[in-house]
Amino acid sequence: MKLTRWTIIFATLITLVGLFAFSLMQKESLLKNGKTVFLRLAPVDPRSLMQGDFMALNIDEIAKNQSTATTKQGFLILKLDQKSIGVFVRWQTTLTELPSDEVAIHYNKDINSAIKIGAESFFFQEGHGDKYAEATHAGIKVDSKGHAVLEGLYSDRFLKIQ
Repeated sequence: MKLTRWTIIFATLITLVGLFAFSLMQKESLLKNGKTVFLRLAPVDPRSLMQGDFMALNIDEIAKNQSTATTKQGFLILKLDQKSIGVFVRWQTTLTELPSDEVAIHYNKDINSAIKIGAESFFFQEGHGDKYAEATHAGIKVDSKGHAVLEGLYSDRFLKIQ
């Protein structure tokens, strides 16, 4: 009986570590192979007493258009200009074939009906807030299935802030 309990605990632990490693490998692959899309940021307050220094990312294209999203989840379709800046085109419920100058980013609505794409905050070392205050764009890596990962923050000249 005791051996069975430890076997179950060990198997659960191995499964959790495996799932975490798999998720981490997917994100690393997306960062390496994904298409970079720049999204304009709207200003927000970069301080939280509980979490330390961070910047809540208020994506301008989402903020301006989120009231028109009618489904709880789906895809945000953006048209890319020559600098890879994403401009809102439409919301879609399913992923379809897109023209080469458009990308899809999967979204979910939270309990407050706010659109979430998985890149809502950027944490940085305490005392470095002034450096990130000049950020005007979020660099998001996107794959063909609409998965998105925040790659970094960029200045108005599209230089990555480090």
